Amino acid sequence: WAMAAHLEDKVLEERSRRLARFIEVASAPRSQRLAYAAELAAQFGRGADSVDETLELWRGWWRDLLLVKGGGQRLIANVNLEPSVSDEAAQYELATIRRFLQSLDDAGRQLERRANPLLVLEVLMLSLPHRSKEREVEASPA
Repeated sequence: WAMAAHLEDKVLEERSRRLARFIEVASAPRSQRLAYAAELAAQFGRGADSVDETLELWRGWWRDLLLVKGGGQRLIANVNLEPSVSDEAAQYELATIRRFLQSLDDAGRQLERRANPLLVLEVLMLSLPHRSKEREVEASPA
């Protein structure tokens, strides 16, 4: 991946786009999260590699949040996004970050076992923690 990124700017651009989309979804209301799960499930139907790469990117992001929260800021992988990582890490409790990393691992295993991608990804999006300083507020259905 590093060699491909070094040789092709599009690889880094795509990575940045995926990460920005995920960060956006992390603070979105439930309906947008579920719509994103449907987008990913559709991608999975065309080829699992894209979704696997996306989940791996998220793992790296949440791993960085965990490192920053635990005082290991110098060990983060997304060094170019260090201010964003620090800002985001401040929004979550350490236990919450750990739980979501576990949810990511669980989703990856379920997808490998050929579980229904839409259901797996919807559960993952529902387990995506809300920022502690910015709770999701969504009108209840009438």
